[in-house]
Amino acid sequence: MTLSSSLRLAAAAAALALALPAFAADADVSRLIPPRAPRHFGPQLQSALTAPLPLGGSQLFAATPSYLAQYDSFNNSEGTLGHWQINGPVVTKGNAFFQSLGSNGRTCATCHQPANAMTVGTDHIRTRFWLSAGRDPLFAPVDGANCPSNVPAADTRRSLLGGLLGGNQRGREAAYSLLLNKGLFRVFLPVPLTTSGSNPHPVEFTVKVVSDPYGCNTDPAYATTTDPASGATRQIVSVYRRPRMSANLAFTTSTLADSPTSGFPPIDLMTGDPLAVDPVTGKFQSGNIMWDGREPTLESQAFDATMGHAQATTAPTPAQIAEIVAYERNVLSAQIFSRNAFDLTTGTPAKPVNGGPKWLASQQPIAALPADGSTFVQYGSWNVSNPVGGIATARAAIARGEVIFNSRKFVLSNVAGFNNVVGSNAVTGSCSTCHNQVGVGSDALPFAQRDIGIGGHGTQFGGPALASDLPVFELSCKPGFSTLYGGTTVRTNDPGVALITGKCADIGRKTVPQLRGLAARAPFFSDGSAPDLRKVVEVYNKRFDIKLTEQEKSDLVAFMKAL
Repeated sequence: MTLSSSLRLAAAAAALALALPAFAADADVSRLIPPRAPRHFGPQLQSALTAPLPLGGSQLFAATPSYLAQYDSFNNSEGTLGHWQINGPVVTKGNAFFQSLGSNGRTCATCHQPANAMTVGTDHIRTRFWLSAGRDPLFAPVDGANCPSNVPAADTRRSLLGGLLGGNQRGREAAYSLLLNKGLFRVFLPVPLTTSGSNPHPVEFTVKVVSDPYGCNTDPAYATTTDPASGATRQIVSVYRRPRMSANLAFTTSTLADSPTSGFPPIDLMTGDPLAVDPVTGKFQSGNIMWDGREPTLESQAFDATMGHAQATTAPTPAQIAEIVAYERNVLSAQIFSRNAFDLTTGTPAKPVNGGPKWLASQQPIAALPADGSTFVQYGSWNVSNPVGGIATARAAIARGEVIFNSRKFVLSNVAGFNNVVGSNAVTGSCSTCHNQVGVGSDALPFAQRDIGIGGHGTQFGGPALASDLPVFELSCKPGFSTLYGGTTVRTNDPGVALITGKCADIGRKTVPQLRGLAARAPFFSDGSAPDLRKVVEVYNKRFDIKLTEQEKSDLVAFMKAL
């Protein structure tokens, strides 16, 4: 960094510090909690405002262009990603999605970049870290660091609540190792006092911290907080997750419950509770926003992210929230060019090819599950038995992978949130059984959180092992309660939906993600444990004993790279 850029950075930090409101240690955060806020919101906000602010604080290094054309493209290691905005081009200046509405310099686009299919990949993260010396708002200590206390104190400004600074335990790069290496942000949530739903009762489990590599789950400053509503001390659990993509959301927020022809009852199949209605769209709330489904609507998510991730001390206006959500609802993202198969969007009337986001713009969210299980019908015309030439060979591999995704059968078992819902612990299905939203690959069912063991608690079923670089929790179910398939005591890196509902049956459950733009947004899984798509395939192959050949694995990877 040059001397002039360092001076500009210091000046920007000083200017921002003067503009910040002064919070006292006993400030009343309850005034920032809106009516009918999700029950985790108050303690989470209190904890967020306790974290120190970054030294930089202004959006000096973000790679967001000032203008986004209606149809834009971004290169990645596998080719080119297409970015389509249904309502036309967007000038980012003045648009609330691209504005800093909090105190740490972050915008929605800080973590949701068009070039990364509206999330942020480790390639982008590392570049921004080195360009900014770790002072881009992406690295705000509140959740960009492994723990705020890991960030050198010299790199922080005092927190708005309580005046805390960072610590001196680690160097700058070590403080952000999970973000740099796995693209993980800290998600800090209060352990519920009661269960959610129509029949609430005391939380069904206790949470014990077994391993805490970064100190956030044992340091009282971050492992507990004062509930602003009740004044009680609450346990805070810090887990680490990838940000979900904020493109193609019209599909994520639509479910079979919205279709009058699907015959699907508008209920949560896990609980039987009726689905609430989104007051803005008039559709049923999907329950599929965030990995743990904790946000009922996109408006709620935008509000909560502004207050927590951006550490706001003034609530965003209804107009700002509406502008953020309007942008999100109109963005579509998908791969349009493959470095091996070339154009993914243009076929012929006789041999159509339906890759890219423009095709998605012509589709309505699913009205019914396809009878033959074909979630994707993008590349069938490329499925030839004797391809001639390098491009034809690459295209044939993609087409074969599409067939495997839709049709390769294996036994789905011991999956909480799925097997118990369908009533059988031995269901024959395919990848498209859960990734069934046509053309997108999310799940068309409401509250579609499934547990395949990501988090290390399903090794007995072939799932991955506990990650040593993440905290380990032991959840012990109280008498009378149990998980569905894992007994009464579970060790995991991430309790999943259980941190929202307080129920043992929800331990480890996470939302089925959509699959478009995969080539632009590594690493994968909620915990970033798969650095590439080959690893994703290997995890599923072992977890469900699919017995894929090496050729089939390669074909499936080629297909996913073309999404």
